[in-house]
Amino acid sequence: MIQLARKEGIELYNYSMARMYFVGETLWFDIKGSAEDAKCNPDTADCGMYPVIELGVQAPGHDISKLAGTEFFHKGIENDEDDSCDALIYYFEHEPIINATIKISESQYQDKYKVIMSFITNDIVDWELGPIRVNIDALFEITTN
Repeated sequence: MIQLARKEGIELYNYSMARMYFVGETLWFDIKGSAEDAKCNPDTADCGMYPVIELGVQAPGHDISKLAGTEFFHKGIENDEDDSCDALIYYFEHEPIINATIKISESQYQDKYKVIMSFITNDIVDWELGPIRVNIDALFEITTN
């Protein structure tokens, strides 16, 4: 589940894809929301959009098969003038991910990990509304990229 805690209210999205993989020493988390059965606020109800998150954290020395119990933090960027290609949320446009926490635990599925992620970003519709909190609770599939 992807939850957007906006000033307009809470929005909930199921996810159609959640995967994690290594590129070098960077552990990538990709999650794609789904507009199907989404619980949106009035200002986004008719747009048919959904969030897509891409986040890469440095994880030197980690083995993808032994990530259960690990936690990561990604500071992200503090303003749009900084450039970040490893911490973005896409919705209408892309917005920076700020202060992301990631907790990985085991799941009952051999090729998946339960991941709980939380971060701050600009409002997805109108950045003048201020920051919002995004919470993710999902089973991430382990892929090779």
